[in-house]
Amino acid sequence: EHLKKKLNLSGKPGLLTVGRMCERKGQEIVIQALAELKKDFPNLIYLVVGHPQDKVKLETLANHFRVSESVYFFPNVPYAELPLYYSMADIYILNSRISKDGDFEGFGISILEAALSGIPSIGSKGFGIDDAIEHEKTGLLIKPNSISATKEAISNLLKNKALCKRMGTNAYHRALNHFSWSQIA
Repeated sequence: EHLKKKLNLSGKPGLLTVGRMCERKGQEIVIQALAELKKDFPNLIYLVVGHPQDKVKLETLANHFRVSESVYFFPNVPYAELPLYYSMADIYILNSRISKDGDFEGFGISILEAALSGIPSIGSKGFGIDDAIEHEKTGLLIKPNSISATKEAISNLLKNKALCKRMGTNAYHRALNHFSWSQIA
């Protein structure tokens, strides 16, 4: 809450993506969906945390869609500070896809990090993300590269706070009970 107050973001619902700012992570899909979501959720913000590989491209896109005041970029956040950013979010989103060079998401460890913060995730179907999100229990799996599916999933969770909270709680318990180092080992 301290960081939200410092950034003047208190009381604003937040989306979060943690990971390299690049084509594969799908942040541009979220930015485009945000442009449509702002009609129903004018205070909605999107936090983008990670290596700033394509940051300028994403900033340009946010300007183009007139949502730059709602998109916050945090490049190169130290790992120890990531929990602060997860705690500012209501929904974690990893709208991953296959990049032009064939790179794709192997698992989505950041989804489990979000789960340990008690927030549900939205992720793309057909990648390792399927193993990190239990569809309709800990989050939602959506069609990759789809602005409309992204918008619909975000909207559903924002409109149904009880569902969002329940999925976040389920995600927390699932991460703790199935993905701790002792469980994996």
